[in-house]
Amino acid sequence: MPELNNPRHERFCQAYVTTGNASEAYRQAGFKSKEVDGNAGRLIVRDSISSRIAEIRAELQRKSAISREEALSFLADVIRTSADDIPKRSWIIQSCKKTTGDGWESIEVKIPDKAVALQILARFCGWEKPARLSLSADDTLSSYLLELRAKPIGGNVLELPSSYGE
Repeated sequence: MPELNNPRHERFCQAYVTTGNASEAYRQAGFKSKEVDGNAGRLIVRDSISSRIAEIRAELQRKSAISREEALSFLADVIRTSADDIPKRSWIIQSCKKTTGDGWESIEVKIPDKAVALQILARFCGWEKPARLSLSADDTLSSYLLELRAKPIGGNVLELPSSYGE
């Protein structure tokens, strides 16, 4: 669907996607009315408006989507990049703080934790094997319980009456 013919309606849609508030979008679109909430509510339920809002959201989501390959590449860069080798404007920089003083300048760069990035990468790639309890077909619960009975608890062997379990 192309842009709406009415420029204020188009601005309303754009503003609504940004703010998530119909009344605020109504104001930003340039409408002037004392009945902002009511008019905004009526406007947002129009088929053409709601369709355009859905289209704008879908387009934004498509543009901002990160592929699996990009995510894996990011994690690999976090793990491989040395702290003193981070290029300016690198996508692995979380924050950058510049401090200046009398004749000196310091730049503090923060990057994601390498160990956490490796854990996430391992999950993505399936390198982690889940902890499993495996029992073979010939193991029975009864034999396991009998084995547990024979083990000492607190230094003493647990004595059960002979009629127990019958």
